Amino acid sequence: MKSLTLSVLLLFSLTAKAGEKTYSSKLILRSGMGQLTNTGTQSGSAVSVGSLNLQYLKFLNERLGLVFGYMAEFDVTNGSMPVSGMEIGSRYYFYNTGTTTTEKSDWGVSRQRSLWNAYFALVYGKRDFYLGPDYQSNDATSTLKGEYAVMNLGAGIDYYLNYRYDLNIELSTSALSFASSDARVNLSETFLRIGIGYVF
Repeated sequence: MKSLTLSVLLLFSLTAKAGEKTYSSKLILRSGMGQLTNTGTQSGSAVSVGSLNLQYLKFLNERLGLVFGYMAEFDVTNGSMPVSGMEIGSRYYFYNTGTTTTEKSDWGVSRQRSLWNAYFALVYGKRDFYLGPDYQSNDATSTLKGEYAVMNLGAGIDYYLNYRYDLNIELSTSALSFASSDARVNLSETFLRIGIGYVF
């Protein structure tokens, strides 16, 4: 009888359907500080404190996610926002999984999430800049503004706070800065950002 019962249980386990996995998205709000370096003909650099970065992270699997975001750097001294723009990119989690994995099967529902993880990020950003009056122009009302593009590389970690929230820390820098509308301004970025991620 025991042998028959074990055989039935084994047969049931073998015929149970494999569960369908879903991966929770994340909404991440970060602030930080760093440096903007002008690699254009009008060289120079500036420290930025209190930057804002909002990202939505859509996972394709437990390790790879697509990033859609917005960033803004603030000049506290002059009360302006010299650089802002949209961005798109990806994250690859090389250590542990990146988000909550939910699996539904004949046995029920299971959820798994790592205590902490580490990732690499690649982000393309389209930036608008406004750097105040254009002192090289004969027009007294002219301003130094335009746009450029960057390709940023980053590395970061997420640390589990609770079921819904992560602590996120990321260091990123520009591998490439290009396509500026003004040859005098072509900004590269190096930033340390810290924030909170909400797990859907």
